[in-house]
Amino acid sequence: MDEKQKGIGMAIVACIIAAALAVGVIGVYFLTEEGFGTPTPVSPLNDSETADNTPTFEWESVPNAENYRLLVDNDSDFSSPEVDITLGAGENSYTVPDENTFSYGSYYWKVIAIKGDVERESDTWTFEVTIEEPTLVSPLNDSETTDNTPTFEWESVPNAENYRLLVDNDLEFSTPEVDITLGDGENSYTVPDENTLPYGSYYWKVIAIRGSVERESDTWTFEISEV
Repeated sequence: MDEKQKGIGMAIVACIIAAALAVGVIGVYFLTEEGFGTPTPVSPLNDSETADNTPTFEWESVPNAENYRLLVDNDSDFSSPEVDITLGAGENSYTVPDENTFSYGSYYWKVIAIKGDVERESDTWTFEVTIEEPTLVSPLNDSETTDNTPTFEWESVPNAENYRLLVDNDLEFSTPEVDITLGDGENSYTVPDENTLPYGSYYWKVIAIRGSVERESDTWTFEISEV
């Protein structure tokens, strides 16, 4: 190989090395941009329910993020968000203030991490703001009584407007012996003497109501026996 060929070969090698270095620099640049990752929502959990009208939203911090934008809406397109707030780099949670309490219903939420002109959007999660389920108190589940006019009692539910009590000898509650709606301050009901329950097994449950929102308790069973 003469000197001219060697020179050409070295020039080719130099070009290859220069190109590799250029690609390397570009690669590092894009790696840095990709290293600025997407936020991960933490709570409220996806497809969850809460009785809290001022929920706290939390997400995992993103390294190098300068800001976070939190969006919460009752529409999945976020066209008119209930919450649209931008927070600083050190803030990875936000609690809805008391003066902006959420109405009952379903909501969608997501977080956008921001660094300069670069934005990384989280997955969209959904949750529902609802009232709590009633907790039954008595008659106890799987209990037995000789009282044909038993008293039914349950724990009050915050923000409930009404309670519907159902008692039936059929688990389907298709023809209930008791089907009565009570006010928010009433968390017990005694069967009147003129409506005594026959001996046998019964199922009962309570439905807490607020507007169009209903939350149903567990179903408990009890038996009225002669002795």
